[in-house]
Order: sequence, then structure tokens, then C-alpha cells
Amino acid sequence: MNKLTLKNDVNIEFTEKKSRFIGHAFYVADENDVILKINEIKQKYNDASHNVFAYVLGDRGQQRFSDDNEPSQTAGMPVLNVLNQKKLVNSCVVVTRYFGGILLGAGGLTRAYSKAAAMSVEKAEMTEIVSFVNFEMVYPYEIHNTMLKKFASNKIELKDQDFTDVVTINAVTEKNNMIVFKDSISELFNFNIILQEHAEFFDRLK
Repeated sequence: MNKLTLKNDVNIEFTEKKSRFIGHAFYVADENDVILKINEIKQKYNDASHNVFAYVLGDRGQQRFSDDNEPSQTAGMPVLNVLNQKKLVNSCVVVTRYFGGILLGAGGLTRAYSKAAAMSVEKAEMTEIVSFVNFEMVYPYEIHNTMLKKFASNKIELKDQDFTDVVTINAVTEKNNMIVFKDSISELFNFNIILQEHAEFFDRLK
């Protein structure tokens, strides 16, 4: 079963004992994307007391959190727990806090950061995230029209085509489609088809 991620970026805001909490939830493609988006929020709210974050990446659940100088385990971990409870991947939540002068205590902080994360995630739409694969194919020009029909019927997205004495294509499809596609062209392999799979990656369904 495919896992879920966030379809759209959202922001929420509430006040707890004069502290202002702003929750931001968004999809992230990889760790570089995480760093870029977290830094954007930190720059936008550079006068905030804290910018706490947590994220989960990939099918194996690579995850990380930061308390950003809040007491240990009272901020980043509660945010991460919300992502895990919702079984989200490739998702990040940043909670910005402007301290209002009243201490919330460890329990109060945990509840406030959990609330900010939960409100952010619940406001966002969900979509599936699936495994895709890039691949290259080389085949004789004589079967090009047949291959175009195979690509269309198996939801293969062509990225690049090169025509010389043979046809070379670069394409991408869902990994599950790739298995079906290989079966569908099995009778054509006697035409000296070369098929090479490249990097596998995860992306959300639009």
C-alpha cells in the first residue's frame, strides 16, 4: 500500500498563554529540500524565539527533529510524533514560537507543539507518495510505433527521444508500472531491445 504525504503547504496560528505559535507543514522531496525550506522559514521569522522542526523522509522513514533551544524532548519530538502517528513520509513541520513572557512548563510546551503540528497536518490535503524509476531504452526504429503504444498503455512518460540508426529514449514511470511494462514487451525482446533502469526515487501523485 502506498504511503501518504502532504499535497499542499499550509500555515496555522494560535496563541497559548501569550506565546504565539505558527505551524508550517509542507512536502519535501529530499534532505536538500528540507534544508532549503527550513532555512526559508528561519529567515522569514528570524526574530522568533524558536523555530522547531521535524521531518520524515523516504520509504525507510529517515527522520530528524530539532528542539531549537526549547527544553529537551518538549518540542521537536512531539512534532515528529504527529508525523509518525499520521504515517506521513516526505513531510516536514516547522513550528515557530514567539515567547509571550509566561512559562508554559514542559507539559505545556509538549501540548502546544503537538497542537501546532496536528493543526498544520490536519489542514493540509493528503496524497499518495510512490516509487518511480528512470530508465533508458534502445530499440530498432522499425518497432517505434509499437513502442509508442506500449508507452501510452503502461503510463510511461517520455523525457527524451533520440533518433539515429536506432531509437534511444529516456523515460520515467511508477515502479509498479515498470514490472507490467516489461511483461508487455517481452515478445519484442528478440528485436535487440536494450533496457537499463537507473535511479529509483519517490514522488507524490499530483
